[in-house]
Amino acid sequence: MEMSWNFRSTRFVRIAATVAITTLFGVGASAPSALARGSHAGGPPFGGFSNQVVLNGAEFSHAGPGGSEPLTKPDDITSLDRHIFIAFQNGVGPQGESSSTGNTDSTVVELNPGGHPLHQWDLTGKCDGLTADPATGSLIATVNEDANSSLYTIDPKSGAIVNYSYSEPLPSEGGTDAISIYDGMILISASAPGATGAAAPQPSYPAVYRVALDASTQIASIHPLFGDEATAAEANVGTGGPVNLALTDPDSNEVVPLYARRFAGDFMLTSQGDESKCS
Repeated sequence: MEMSWNFRSTRFVRIAATVAITTLFGVGASAPSALARGSHAGGPPFGGFSNQVVLNGAEFSHAGPGGSEPLTKPDDITSLDRHIFIAFQNGVGPQGESSSTGNTDSTVVELNPGGHPLHQWDLTGKCDGLTADPATGSLIATVNEDANSSLYTIDPKSGAIVNYSYSEPLPSEGGTDAISIYDGMILISASAPGATGAAAPQPSYPAVYRVALDASTQIASIHPLFGDEATAAEANVGTGGPVNLALTDPDSNEVVPLYARRFAGDFMLTSQGDESKCS
């Protein structure tokens, strides 16, 4: 089946992530309106940002099998109601293997707009995907990027955690990773395809899953969106011909911000093992 997904630059992904962090922490009160017009208050578009440490995992801890442990290996970050949420993987392996201390839990930490920690939650497994769903006011997290994957929701207001099992063995024979909310759909990267089967790419391996959550059964139903070997239009300048994706490691994904000069509002996926190929 031919798809209309396009290649995009991973450089763009990193810049967009920086914008989100600096804006949400209030770096320049005029930043949101300026970015909506495609410019930056401090200079030309995407030109010049400052960095500030707001959280050091070594200053915080969670309960490990041998006692209190510092938080380590921060990974995904998201925002909800102007609060920031960060996932710390704490040394857990990509299939949920225990860390060197015997720990099997990741930790999600909530910060207020000033960068002060408010709450934290432990999730069994390596948390590689974390996003917010504004429609439900909840967080969605995926654990174990290579195999033995499952999904969690967190309600920051009540503190309630629900662990969802996938409706079937993942047809990509791998794990799950990054999450985006796109036109009301939950889209999740089918990461590490072939980790428990034939090496990727394979025609039968999905690159992205569309996921529906049933709270009554705690089942996350999966529906492939497009495959690792889908056809796409190459978006590099001066090319444009159809190409076979041949993805071997779907990983991060995002919805391109509306102020972007190209592909505004599109869903974007990176395959980190393929020379930074994006689709």
